[in-house]
Amino acid sequence: MRTTLAAIACYNEEIAIGSVVLKTKHHVDEVLVINDGSDDDTAKIAKEAGATIISHASNKGKSEAIRTGFKYGLDKDFEYMITIDGDGQHDADEIPQILKDIQNNSHDISIGIRYGSSTEMPRWRRIGKRVLDYGISFAGGALTDSQSGFRAFNRRAMDVFFHNMNGKGFTTETEQLFLAHDMNLKIANTHVSCRYKNIDTSNKRFSVSHGFSVLRYILEKR
Repeated sequence: MRTTLAAIACYNEEIAIGSVVLKTKHHVDEVLVINDGSDDDTAKIAKEAGATIISHASNKGKSEAIRTGFKYGLDKDFEYMITIDGDGQHDADEIPQILKDIQNNSHDISIGIRYGSSTEMPRWRRIGKRVLDYGISFAGGALTDSQSGFRAFNRRAMDVFFHNMNGKGFTTETEQLFLAHDMNLKIANTHVSCRYKNIDTSNKRFSVSHGFSVLRYILEKR
């Protein structure tokens, strides 16, 4: 029986996606790459590395790509789903520790938190992340690494998020925390490492713009 799906939402990640898929395959039963309207070879390389591919005809944003992953996981009867970024910043060998709390300790969601010496996060990113973390907690969400995309979900959480997420762009991680609070989902935090050096960011939205879009979403929820 297949139990664990890894879902990777991608937009123009041809540089790193092959290695991410290959490493992730060692720890899950299936790797799904949601190719969100890429105009490079993301889908081709991911497929050659062994991933299942679902392609959006146009770029719909990360939130919609992750919803596609939840739908696939539910339709295929997976018990657990991992989300991991396609740019190589996360270490797929840490998937077992992300899964541990939802498999053994009755949590619905496990979030990989990026703190301490194991993360290469630049100082300015750490400051911005902390502002958003506390903003979410004051608005009724959980105090955690609010912007981490390295997460694990059980089937209950997958169902809640697929049927209730309606955010746009890069608000998906934030929206999940508010929904988890509203739906009484249990969240675990797991320390993980994180790479930023030598990561290609040419296809990413400007980080300050990203931060303001999340902050606007938080303010709307208050």
